[in-house]
Amino acid sequence: MNRRLAGLCAAFTLASSACGGGSGSGAAPPPAKTASKGTGQIAFSVLVPLKPAPSAARRKPAYISPATQSVSFQVGTSAVQVIALTLGSATCPLGPNGYTCTAYANVPAGNEEPLTIDTYATTDGTGAVLSENTIMVTVIAGEVNPVTVSLNGVAASLAVFVTPTALPRCVPTNLTATWSALDAAGYTIVGPGTIVNASGTPVAPTLAVSDAVHFTVGAQTGNSWAVSYNGGVGASPVTFSVSNAGVTTGSAPVTVGPALLLFATEANAVAMFAPPYTSAPTVISNSVSNPVQVLVSSTCTLFIANANANFGTTVTAYAPPYTGAPIATMSASGVVDAALTPAGNIFILTAYPGDNVIEYAPPYTGLPVATFSFFEADISVPTHLAVDPSNDVFVAGSNAFTGGNTLAMFNPPYSGAPTPISGTNNPQRMLVQSGTNDLFVTNLTSPQTVYAPPYTAAPFASIAQGANIDSAGMAFDAANDLFVAFSGSSTVVEYAPPYTAGPLRTISSGLIDPVNVAVDPSTGNLFVANLETSQVTAYAPPYTGAPFVTLAVPGTNGALAISP
Repeated sequence: MNRRLAGLCAAFTLASSACGGGSGSGAAPPPAKTASKGTGQIAFSVLVPLKPAPSAARRKPAYISPATQSVSFQVGTSAVQVIALTLGSATCPLGPNGYTCTAYANVPAGNEEPLTIDTYATTDGTGAVLSENTIMVTVIAGEVNPVTVSLNGVAASLAVFVTPTALPRCVPTNLTATWSALDAAGYTIVGPGTIVNASGTPVAPTLAVSDAVHFTVGAQTGNSWAVSYNGGVGASPVTFSVSNAGVTTGSAPVTVGPALLLFATEANAVAMFAPPYTSAPTVISNSVSNPVQVLVSSTCTLFIANANANFGTTVTAYAPPYTGAPIATMSASGVVDAALTPAGNIFILTAYPGDNVIEYAPPYTGLPVATFSFFEADISVPTHLAVDPSNDVFVAGSNAFTGGNTLAMFNPPYSGAPTPISGTNNPQRMLVQSGTNDLFVTNLTSPQTVYAPPYTAAPFASIAQGANIDSAGMAFDAANDLFVAFSGSSTVVEYAPPYTAGPLRTISSGLIDPVNVAVDPSTGNLFVANLETSQVTAYAPPYTGAPFVTLAVPGTNGALAISP
């Protein structure tokens, strides 16, 4: 139903010339008629506002519902009298602001008695009450008695309006939720009076949010609440509901979608860029030293792997907005790389003096849940790490004594011998494809190789490099197209499934020594880290033109991440 405005209270002046909100537009009543002994006469005027069209401009709050077609009143225990308001008739002529209706009635006189007035959307006083009030009056016999009463709007249902209605996840945001009440005819009740339910009890709604973990309802001011979102990830949409006894609950959805935040390492910080990536980044530097990897979990936790020169290395975890102190610090001597599992566990690859792989589980504040060495895989100089959804761990590296290059797999609980992955040649980066769990490996001077679970067979595909050399980082887009950075030829190559038909396209504009790539799955935007220029260049599909933005990341090692 379109939002429509209705009067919260109707000013009735008994035996007065007008009462439509004090507008003075009501017609003057005729001279008082003779009243019989024991009765007095009341006369009243009421302004019934025009029914606004959905596109009508805002008007000043009226004092009675535009749907009003009859009024009932009762003095004491006397019979209820109903007066039909025939809009457009001689007694309800049309004016500039609506219909001013005037009516007269004889009522019992005597002691102070309660006067009850109700309005209805029907002509015979039946159906749900639109507005009502009861006041005490004394009617003097044989006279016209002036009385003024303000009617309270009767709420049949509630509505809630939330701003903003769409939020970026991982970004703390303040919201405002505002409630309103609708009468039985569907008009929004406005005006200076009290809103009541059908029992006459004042309406005082409460607000509830379906995601109470990430949303906090704050103080209420008037008919609005301040609500804070902490940036965490839950179900979307989130439902805001206002409820009150005796009134139909109102609700509104708020969607939480991708924030598309880009994280890139710098010399001793991580830069966070927000769309459209043209403003200065937020610099994350608290407890950051020589970051070599940056990761963002599906719950928006940011991880930074720090590898300073004194081996006092750590992996630090941050909650949105990421500018405060770490929420957890994980010790790991000689950090080289790190990888996340879908469940949020983090595996940390360390070189000397650690020379092992360490696993931490949320909330990352306790001891490691696993630690194992890679020496049995004939690796003394580890370089990169990957993990599949089954927590199989892949470690690439070399032997400093023999010069051999190795890729090995370690299976949970990591107490058995590693499994060598065959068919690689100086393996560099690894990437597990979501859905298939296929393992993609870049080899420095030979084609990329692809392995299917359980990864013990020879590669089932080989991806030709062509004239491109020195393959490095990889990323998939939403269609599972593969993007590979080639630092030696300063190119990024896109391959379409099944990846064996040669490059789909080659990107070179603005690239100098690209070492890593990241693709935003929502927009398809491609981000490339260029080591020599300490820049990230961004390209929009179909990637045939110049970068749409170039970002400075001084001292970067090329690590990139995009928020979920």
